[in-house]
Formats: sequence, C-alpha cells, structure tokens
Amino acid sequence: MPTVGHPISCESCSESLLDGVLDSDPDLEHPGAKGQDSSKASPIRNTHTGKVRGSLVHVKDTKVGVHTFLGIPFAKPPVGPLRFAPPEAPDPWSGVRDGTSQPAMIKLIMPPISVSEDCLYLNIYTPAHAHEGSNLPVMVWIHGGALVVGTASMYDGSMLAAIEDVVVVTIQYRL
Repeated sequence: MPTVGHPISCESCSESLLDGVLDSDPDLEHPGAKGQDSSKASPIRNTHTGKVRGSLVHVKDTKVGVHTFLGIPFAKPPVGPLRFAPPEAPDPWSGVRDGTSQPAMIKLIMPPISVSEDCLYLNIYTPAHAHEGSNLPVMVWIHGGALVVGTASMYDGSMLAAIEDVVVVTIQYRL
C-alpha cells in the first residue's frame, strides 16, 4: 500500500494530526490559522497527493470536537486493467479535494448507499485539540463482512477519536 503524507508541522498553531498522513499548511485556513470560525469548521491539510478539506464534528453530549477527512484515495481506482492487480499509488490532484463526505463503496448492497468499483479510500478522525508533539495512538479499523459486504462509512470514528483521544482511520477495500 502506498504511504501518504509527511510528518505534520504548522507554524501558525503547532497543530498535529496524524504523523505520516496529513500535513498542515500554515498558508491555508485551519484551526488557529487566523482565528476564524469558518476555518475551524473546514480545516485544510496537505497529503503527498494534494490538499484535502475536512470538517469539524462535535461529538454528541460532549464539548469535544473531531476533525474528519473522508474519502481520501489511498490507491488508483481498481477498474479496467487494475481490477485484479495490486493497488497502485493514487494520482495527485490539483486544488482542494472535498473530504467532507463518505466515499462510494463497491456495489454489493441495495442503494441508497453510494456504490462504485472505485472504492479504495480511507477516512481519518482526529481529536480537534491535537497539537504537535501529542503523539496520539493511531487505530486503523478494517471493516468485517466476510469479504462480501461492508464499507468504511459504516463506522464513524468521531466518538472514539474524541473520547479515547486517539486518531482513528477507517478503510475500505475491494470485496
């Protein structure tokens, strides 16, 4: 599997998220960058393939927030000649990729769930208060389903990230 990103470092607020996955860019709006409420709700981070915009989620019945970055490709779509081949690193993108909605899953169950063979994505949930040097543990959740059914969007890592103070990564894979 390809690696994603570099260690995180932000000169504006020293915020840290997930070592090796998302980079902060001090020139982009994010929590602490300019003290703007809109930036807290829509943090932008760098990966080695491009910028991604996430969202700030408040965990129900708590005062805790979590930054979510959903649908980040970790491989090229497994379609055409790549269908049964090992995953290849994703192509970089320009601009800021929307990371505020769940990716499509492979078509195995009935809609209304979004489905596609282009299904190699991951979701990242980080405590909103994380800062550089936090060295938070990382939990990677690989959904079950007996290689027949399942998707990363079935598991919301917000509560676990907020309450247990960990970074949660959920992935989906070819079934």
